[in-house]
Amino acid sequence: MNNGFINNFQCLEFAKWYISNYQPLVREAIKNRFFCVLLDEAQDTSVEQFDILNEIFLGNIPFQRFGDPCQSLYTIFGNAKDAWVPFEEEMERIEISETVRFGEAIAKHVRNVATREYSELASISLNQSYCPYFITYNSTEELVEKYEELIKSTTSSNVTYKLSNKKDSIISLKHEDLKAVFEHYEKSKTNISTSQSLVIKMYNAVVKIIAHEMHSSIKASEELLKTSHEVRIKIAEGIKRAYSFNEFDCLLEQIEHFCEQPISHSRKEEIELLLEGSLSDNSNFLAIEDLEQDIYIGTIHSVKGETHRSTLLLLNSTLKNHIFEVLQLYFIGAGIPVEDLADDIKDEVIKFLKLAYVAFSRPTHLLVIGIEESLLTDEYKTSLVQYGWQEQD
Repeated sequence: MNNGFINNFQCLEFAKWYISNYQPLVREAIKNRFFCVLLDEAQDTSVEQFDILNEIFLGNIPFQRFGDPCQSLYTIFGNAKDAWVPFEEEMERIEISETVRFGEAIAKHVRNVATREYSELASISLNQSYCPYFITYNSTEELVEKYEELIKSTTSSNVTYKLSNKKDSIISLKHEDLKAVFEHYEKSKTNISTSQSLVIKMYNAVVKIIAHEMHSSIKASEELLKTSHEVRIKIAEGIKRAYSFNEFDCLLEQIEHFCEQPISHSRKEEIELLLEGSLSDNSNFLAIEDLEQDIYIGTIHSVKGETHRSTLLLLNSTLKNHIFEVLQLYFIGAGIPVEDLADDIKDEVIKFLKLAYVAFSRPTHLLVIGIEESLLTDEYKTSLVQYGWQEQD
């Protein structure tokens, strides 16, 4: 802090100190300024954050929390408890239990790995979700080959899957779990520095595009941009929208305005593709010959909030126990309700269920699990098939 930097913990401590000294004034200012407050993704709030928010909002103005407690992943490691547990709150609760992402074929299995009884989860999706698949493998090559064939066959048989711009993915809990299967996997730098580098990458792309449109050098375009503070602000706003919402109209408009000449519709389409490419981080994509798009490899945390065409969850993770050992009964609809679990295993079961829930709820069409062949008995394989899973040979 003496060097001008403040970390998250220090921010929270400072906020607590400020509120403890000026709480009445803060609450009054909030009440006068805002009609209500909506906290999105409330399940990702820490205990410290949630306490601060409650102190200034609760009982002061309408304070609505929105989220899915089954997806609270940030307490997986360590002994931290979930801050927001809506079913323990004594206040009116409205539940949104319909999904448009996936069909009933997937919804059935998402319900099974919820950390609470969730029979009300229903699909109203137009997507034709397939019955889920399981892949057994002895090597990376076998795993990838089987998944590749499944993607190809689905692409050829399902038009909406083929036309989808969503990714195919292979995910697991930890980076080392992925490294154990994919030798060249590297931890993706999806933190602030990556966000900054992608924004810088897009800015550099904008400079090159301006240079091309104005028939000038890149250096001359950079110098010209520096002379107009207002234009740089507008371009920055355009980059922000492109990065945050994948919307390029504002940025294209600013480029055209800066160049002081109209840009044709076809050229704008080319520029948009260039800008989209500048936001891509392809460090952990598995290139497969003959596939129209590569396969993303990453952790479950890295895909939280995303929608995929297909998702393959690798069952190769261990906390105290192995994920497959802990969850195998849940995959066939025979899992023990969380409230009936023994205390010595309850915490770990909840953690693995949350991970599976996030993974299972990513895909629109194809849900797949990957199991090392040595873990799978003939008896359990039969149970999977009887419950609706299909084996990908």
